[in-house]
Amino acid sequence: MDSPSRSPRRPAGIPRGKAIRLGLGVLGILILAMITGFQPLYWIVYLMVAGAFIVYGWSWVQSRGLEPHVQELSRYPQVGDPVRLRVTVREKVGLPRVGLRARLVSDFATMEEDDFGLVPRGTTSWTVAGRCQRRGLNSVGSLAIFSSDPTGLLGMECRIGEPQNVLVYPRTVELERVTVEGQVAGGEAGEVGLLTGHSPVASMVREYTPGDGLARIHWPTTARLDTLMTKEFEGAGINEIWLWVDMQRSAHTGEGEDGTEEYCITIAASLARSLIGDGHAVGMVLHGDEYYRFLPRRDQDHMWSMMGALATARARGTTPIATVISQEGARLGPETVAIVIAPWSGQSMTPLFRFLINRGVLAVPILLDTPSFARIASDRPGPRGLQQEQYAVVVRKGDDLSRILGNVLDRIATY
Repeated sequence: MDSPSRSPRRPAGIPRGKAIRLGLGVLGILILAMITGFQPLYWIVYLMVAGAFIVYGWSWVQSRGLEPHVQELSRYPQVGDPVRLRVTVREKVGLPRVGLRARLVSDFATMEEDDFGLVPRGTTSWTVAGRCQRRGLNSVGSLAIFSSDPTGLLGMECRIGEPQNVLVYPRTVELERVTVEGQVAGGEAGEVGLLTGHSPVASMVREYTPGDGLARIHWPTTARLDTLMTKEFEGAGINEIWLWVDMQRSAHTGEGEDGTEEYCITIAASLARSLIGDGHAVGMVLHGDEYYRFLPRRDQDHMWSMMGALATARARGTTPIATVISQEGARLGPETVAIVIAPWSGQSMTPLFRFLINRGVLAVPILLDTPSFARIASDRPGPRGLQQEQYAVVVRKGDDLSRILGNVLDRIATY
């Protein structure tokens, strides 16, 4: 992201508090002059009014003719991660600028102010840091410029530049894995994989990209080239892994990070990143405000494409997850894994999962206990029906997703 500004978005103005104090001071002296008739008091009023106009003009000129650029330095920012942005300001009209202060207006937290000055036709740059608070498109790029007179008694603020959007990806958790019976040897000699699906020999070695699992790093090539290199495998055993994410509006409850929608997104993003990092071909289907269908692939670009869809997806769909699966599930072949991530609606999903299992598909439902996400949460166990739901992995508000999702991978490993 690096685009120049256009016309200013907000006119300059004197801060309200200082303007009120200045006005009250002038009015008080004027009233005193009228009561006493003391001529020097009128001169003071005239000087204060003239000085205010001069200072306003100085500050106005200081904040004009500036062109900001904002460049995103963080490659794949995720919720909870720091984000770094480089701000560049160019002076266009040939006037020196002194004592300016700037603050980048954005949806990111903890954006601090920076002081700067400019020579005529000069350029200055600095780096600002914030923290990603929510997934999706975040606004950034409008620059609040504060300028004041040399004495610092009076100043004004204006905003220049047009906002731009930075895509913030969903939060992911590192999955805790344990060694389980049924694990298979895979990859290079001496390696043990927690999931089936790796051929005995790596098919290629490529440069490391964010999201690759450490178990996939090819250390001999890394040492030889002095840069991290990652192995990619040809699939065997499990053919494909599909993620089905419920984005039906009526199925979800709760708000923000404590709602079922964000939990579903975090679970899907964490599984996608971990599975693709381990070399598996992963696809995804979700039907919310838009319909997304990604055919299974195992490369990092594919993973970030799915992460981008999860970043912008909203639970505004009208189609139940069971309907989506019944429509798309007929295309699933034997030895395919279907991970269903959904709030539990109270209706049994066992017949649907049996339909998939009868086709040779491993159905792994991850069901969210919706009562635990209600505004007034209960410490009691979830509904009896959910506890008895066959095949289900149950997630409640506040559960350790790292441990639960690690158990899901261990379950797939026995397939």
